[in-house]
Amino acid sequence: MVSIVGVFGSYSANRPSEMVKRMSDAIAHRGQERFTTLNQATSRKLSLIVRSPTTRDYHLEHTREHTFLVCSWCLDSDVIAEVMRSGSSLLDIDRPHAGREAIDALILRFDQAGLTITRSKHSMNPMYYHWSEGNIAFSTEKKALWSVGLSNVMELEPGQVLRTGPRETQSPVTTQEREYPEADKKRSRKDLLASLQSRLEESFRCLQGIENIGVLFSGGVDSSLAALLARKICRQVTLFTACSEGSHDSDSASAAAEALDMELEIAPFDAEEAWQILPEVIYATETNRYADIEIALPFFIASRAARNSGISIMVSGQGPDELFAGYEKHVRLFMDRGEGALDNELRSEIENTNRVNIERDEKAIAYNGLSAFFPYLSSQFVSEALTVPSRWKVTPGKNPERKVIFRELAINMGLPKEIALRPKKATQYSSGSQRIIRKAISEKVRLVRKSEMKKGALEQIVIDRIAQELGMPTQGFSDVELDFDLGPVRKLVQDIQRTSRQQ
Repeated sequence: MVSIVGVFGSYSANRPSEMVKRMSDAIAHRGQERFTTLNQATSRKLSLIVRSPTTRDYHLEHTREHTFLVCSWCLDSDVIAEVMRSGSSLLDIDRPHAGREAIDALILRFDQAGLTITRSKHSMNPMYYHWSEGNIAFSTEKKALWSVGLSNVMELEPGQVLRTGPRETQSPVTTQEREYPEADKKRSRKDLLASLQSRLEESFRCLQGIENIGVLFSGGVDSSLAALLARKICRQVTLFTACSEGSHDSDSASAAAEALDMELEIAPFDAEEAWQILPEVIYATETNRYADIEIALPFFIASRAARNSGISIMVSGQGPDELFAGYEKHVRLFMDRGEGALDNELRSEIENTNRVNIERDEKAIAYNGLSAFFPYLSSQFVSEALTVPSRWKVTPGKNPERKVIFRELAINMGLPKEIALRPKKATQYSSGSQRIIRKAISEKVRLVRKSEMKKGALEQIVIDRIAQELGMPTQGFSDVELDFDLGPVRKLVQDIQRTSRQQ
């Protein structure tokens, strides 16, 4: 995804151009500086830098009085033209119509009245900002704002518009709620399956013209179907799996890759490697939540292996669990409270999946210089999936019990039945990352004074300490005394400083 850093106005004695340059240096991993406008004066002007690993990742256009920047992984030229002609809020056309997807984009509009930043209702690209009396610093990564001493960072949510100008005294953010369709109980199962297939095939057409891509691969139905459909579009597709020795994914990915007759690269990791790269995973994903680090670790390692193989775009199979009821809790909800309750729960989960899952996964991929692609989260496929009644997504007591119609869709689209019906296993368990991180911490960390702790408490405290050493804002502070080697943390800090000086 495209990355942006910028400032409007000034902060204390900082020159806007110098400030935005430091912010850009903090996200050097995001690719080349594709577009730059740096004002040398300290007047209220916009300073902006755009980074991207590929030229397909961004679109920009200027008019005499305004500056527009439209950002999306694959945005059709007719959509760009429509946005530019409108000269108004992106939200005016932020909806599927005429067979076209709703827009996944950010727009910046700059004129005499000030700056307007719009995040579309279907945007997977985050936007963070720090606002102070009409001055604003903004970035698609928090670490860019942290690098210039701004720790109180807010996020512009999907469907929000931020307008700021010289006379603003409070941050004026307006919101349009994302609209989701209700379950359609009148359409036949056959019609829904045909429509789902059409929407998913359309999503993968974004990959046309790309010679060589990678797929985050576990051997389950989600990643296997993504690999199969990517191969129909791209000449060379390589599967990447990161896992510990003897883990579920080690066997599952190898068997699925063999069944698909596709090239697989396994990136093994052990406790020592996990300890060495733990600071990078925390810094890359911008979170000190232990559960997120467990999930992000194998994605980070697989993406690093893909980068070393010359891959620039990584396909992720994230999304079907939230769209088609892939968790055990979904079956329980269906049994306890009925179909309507599960329909509502899935709409809520897909609305939150950007913040809960996608931002974490995308940052783990992008830190290694790759652009992430989430085909199952295209707006049209999401909308179609939510029209499927929940009674076709779960069948309590039967096999399969979850994601039933999605597995049927996968078989219809050519995925071998033995892969399509394979039960789900959470990433942190299937890859072995939870076990390996805990092993690493047990080997590397010593409690100065023994104390009683709940399960997982020590791991969270260690993650918090590493985040603090990296200069990341953290909430709360434990008085537990720990003794552990800070070498990997200090090495990362030195690498970040060295990279910044070289920019």
